[in-house]
Amino acid sequence: MKEAESFAAAAEEAGLTVSPSEPIARGAAFPEVGVSPALERVVFALPVNGVSEVIDTGGDTVAIVHLVGRQDVTPDEIAEARETLRNELLVSRQNEFYSSYMTQVQQNLAIDIDYATLDEILGA
Repeated sequence: MKEAESFAAAAEEAGLTVSPSEPIARGAAFPEVGVSPALERVVFALPVNGVSEVIDTGGDTVAIVHLVGRQDVTPDEIAEARETLRNELLVSRQNEFYSSYMTQVQQNLAIDIDYATLDEILGA
């Protein structure tokens, strides 16, 4: 398939399923495969128009990738997103701290319920 004029035609001729996808970010799930570190390593190392060898995705699926394009992040885009990412990370850490704190409080909280007084108040 690497030397074929049309990757899609060669794959279909070999009885394989061709599944084009939208651009995928690192760490994201691949269509029809899911999250696959092995597939991610190969895909992000391929040059544009490169074709991979057969990749064992770690499940019941194997893949051959033809990389038709790449959208690399520029330093300007990183600089623009830096503050947003910083704020998202800060909120995430605050939520994690709060959740941990509340779990600890609940574990250490000793509540005694006086059922006789409760019954008296409720008129039971």
